[in-house]
Amino acid sequence: MNRKAMSRTLILSTLVVAGACLTSAQDVTGDWQGTLSASGAELRLVLHIIKSTDGAFKATLDSVDQGANGIPGSSISPEDSKLSLGVEAVQGTYQGKVATDGKTITGTWSQGQSLPLDFKRATAPVSNQITSPWFRYFLTCDPATALRKVTCPALAINGEKDTQVPPKQNRSAIRKALEQAGNKHFEVDELPGLNHLFQTAKSGAPVEYAEIEETMSPVALEKVASWILKQ
Repeated sequence: MNRKAMSRTLILSTLVVAGACLTSAQDVTGDWQGTLSASGAELRLVLHIIKSTDGAFKATLDSVDQGANGIPGSSISPEDSKLSLGVEAVQGTYQGKVATDGKTITGTWSQGQSLPLDFKRATAPVSNQITSPWFRYFLTCDPATALRKVTCPALAINGEKDTQVPPKQNRSAIRKALEQAGNKHFEVDELPGLNHLFQTAKSGAPVEYAEIEETMSPVALEKVASWILKQ
């Protein structure tokens, strides 16, 4: 092969490599919806990713079924087709791979244990999906219906500063439902100074979650452990 032909070959090879890099870098901005399955329960999640004017990416996470919205991502790193996300507020991380068509992310959520979690790009802004069947169910679901069937020993605890499931409005309803079930072995209690995640909190607002280093208050852990040992 002469030098000119070799030069053309090298240039062509360089263009092919550059093209591959460009096609592998996916746009991850937007809203993504996924479902996390753990211990028989399913939690619907919504991941919001934006890119600021300085080029930095920011992310927030909504846990729809837990009523926790706007949980801030402490770190996010989209690189080529890979996405790394840290959510310090809940001690969780996510590692995913973006599909070549940019419509799905396949990955793993780690929070004490590793669980598969895939996201699909939302076809419309999530804020416009408030009329969807699953969201209407979330708004209208009455937990008392299930509680009226609970006859085994039960412990129901609320954090005093829980703004998502306010204890004053819910403790009496929980107690009433368990009594209607004929349950003779239950306890309903309120833990002072704790938020929805049973962390020691100042206000209890969800935006405060990321500022609290405590995963769960020892008071809550002791309450649950001592109750179990008494049964």
